[in-house]
Order: sequence, then structure tokens, then C-alpha cells
Amino acid sequence: MVALANAETVPTVGDEHFSEVSMQQLTMAINGMSCGGCVTNVRKALGALSGTRVDAVTVGSATVTYDESKTTPAAIAQAVTDAGYQPVDSPAMAGAAMGAGKTGTGGGCCCG
Repeated sequence: MVALANAETVPTVGDEHFSEVSMQQLTMAINGMSCGGCVTNVRKALGALSGTRVDAVTVGSATVTYDESKTTPAAIAQAVTDAGYQPVDSPAMAGAAMGAGKTGTGGGCCCG
């Protein structure tokens, strides 16, 4: 079973039996996003992380559910930074690398 955001329990399969996995939900504000291309870039970056499920990405924010044994808020923030955007500092993001974000230089975003 998986506990999601302290409210939902979902079974997971592991070696022919169900196991308990601790899941947490994280919502972060993100600077530097301005269009659907940015949303797609952030969604792909977050989706590539092991132990994460992307719940929602909109211009300016993202919500993910993550397995605490496989990733951390700092790693999630780093994936956003590596994609070229700036996660906004918050207590949940303590220790995360906060990058400069998009500055209109392109970097793969369709809004250049």
C-alpha cells in the first residue's frame, strides 16, 4: 500500500507481494515558465525522476507525489533547475539548489 499526502492508500506490487511505501506530495512555485512548452519541459524533467509521479504542472507551479526512499525535495528542485527554470525557495525545498531560471535565452523553450 502507498500512502499519498496522508490521505490516500494505493497498493503497489513488489516481488509478488504488496509493500508499504512512504509517499509525500510536494507543490512548488516555479519562476521562468511562460507557456505550454515550459509546462511540457518541466513535466518531462519531473517525470524522469525515479520515485516520482507528476500530479500537475501549470505555468508557474508543479505538484508531484514522491517516494521518500527514492528521491528528495532537493532532487526534485534540481530537476526543475536542470530543465532551466527556478523553483521558488520554500521550507519544503530546504537544501535544494535554486538556479537562475529562464532568462529569455531560449534553452529549448519555444518562447525563446
